[in-house]
Amino acid sequence: IYPGRDAVVYLPRLPQGEKGEIVAEVAHRRPGAIIYWHLDGSFYGFTTEVHKLAFKPSVGVHTLLLLDDQGNSLECSFSVMDKVP
Repeated sequence: IYPGRDAVVYLPRLPQGEKGEIVAEVAHRRPGAIIYWHLDGSFYGFTTEVHKLAFKPSVGVHTLLLLDDQGNSLECSFSVMDKVP
C-alpha cells in the first residue's frame, strides 16, 4: 500500500505553483475486487481492477481506511508535509 503506515509524503508542486495530488495505491489478491476508500472517516471513492486513487490531502496526519466488497479492511496513518526539508 502507498502511502505505507507512518509514511511522510510531500505534495508535489505543479508548474503553476499550485499543489499537486498524491496517488495512493493498493493491491488485492482477488481479481475484480471492489475497494472502497475512506480518508479521515469520510468516503472518498472506490476502485476496481487497478486500485489507485489520486487525492489532495491537507498538510497534517491522515488515516486511510480501505474496505473491500467482502468486508476485509486495511488502515494506515500517514503524514503530509508541504515542503521538502
